Amino acid sequence: MTDAPRLSSADRTNQRNAVLAGFLGWTLDAFDFFVLTFVIDDVARSFGKTRPDIALTITLALAMRPVALAAVVLVVGVVVALAGPEHHGVSFRKSPVPEGAAVG
Repeated sequence: MTDAPRLSSADRTNQRNAVLAGFLGWTLDAFDFFVLTFVIDDVARSFGKTRPDIALTITLALAMRPVALAAVVLVVGVVVALAGPEHHGVSFRKSPVPEGAAVG
């Protein structure tokens, strides 16, 4: 087994920033839905709907997130598969052993 490549300081900083950005995005998204629960009566009144109608809509929106994610992953996976490995920067090595080497 080979050792993992050492990351430069810039790579570690980029990774930390990516994780921090993801966490902050998730936090703000959760905050947005939490605040919506405080103003659900105003939203229902604005749209001419009942409070349970708006609550159901919020619930369905949250429930559909995994479905939407799965659809996006499926579409992107198909596109990448059709493009082939030479188009997305992945090189597949057939074998770690050089061709013609004696393997005992």
